[in-house]
Amino acid sequence: MWFIEFLLLVIGGALAIPNIIIEKVPNASEVLKRISKYQPWFGIVLLIWGLWDFLSGLLLTGRVIGSGVVSGILLFAVILIEIFLGLLLSMNFLKTIKELPAKELEKLENTLVKYQSAFGIGGIIGGIYILLRYTILSFVYF
Repeated sequence: MWFIEFLLLVIGGALAIPNIIIEKVPNASEVLKRISKYQPWFGIVLLIWGLWDFLSGLLLTGRVIGSGVVSGILLFAVILIEIFLGLLLSMNFLKTIKELPAKELEKLENTLVKYQSAFGIGGIIGGIYILLRYTILSFVYF
């Protein structure tokens, strides 16, 4: 499951900062165009995954609290990035749902867009952290 979380964070982060990625890797524009049509789906899955991590990691199992100070802080940051990046990427889909308040979604989107680059970079870094945590760092308790 951690590998899916890694992929979601890296792809979601890349979708949030396409201009920076295309500037650094010009060949990535074609790949980003292909996956950008699935952006709302990545956002919805990231949002649900982040909410699930929040509920299970903080409230139910204490996984975040019981994993050490540094690791707990990093896991909590990853959970917040999953939730906010998921909201940001799925905003176009959420606006189409009539039951949701349009004005509140607009305000939330305006707030989140200011931090889009930070969430994108944080998503990629968080994905790399998840990869390292469950492979190399799983042997080190810190």
